[in-house]
Amino acid sequence: DQAVSSRDAAVSALDQAKNQVSYAELKADHKGIVTTINADVGQVVASGTPVVAVAVDGEKEVQIAVPENDIAEFKPGKTVK
Repeated sequence: DQAVSSRDAAVSALDQAKNQVSYAELKADHKGIVTTINADVGQVVASGTPVVAVAVDGEKEVQIAVPENDIAEFKPGKTVK
């Protein structure tokens, strides 16, 4: 009984170690450029803590302030400075 119990404990420890290793590799869900790294190598961080910031490639979006009386002059595709 003791040997079976030891084996079961070892299997459980192995499963837990495999689960922990799966969290060791960080993957982004989109292609992009790493802009910020918020952790050091070997640092243990809490679940949900942002570790890396990635600027995603693709279509860009900008927000500008335009006086209300000038809004009618803006049309899609118009060049602005």
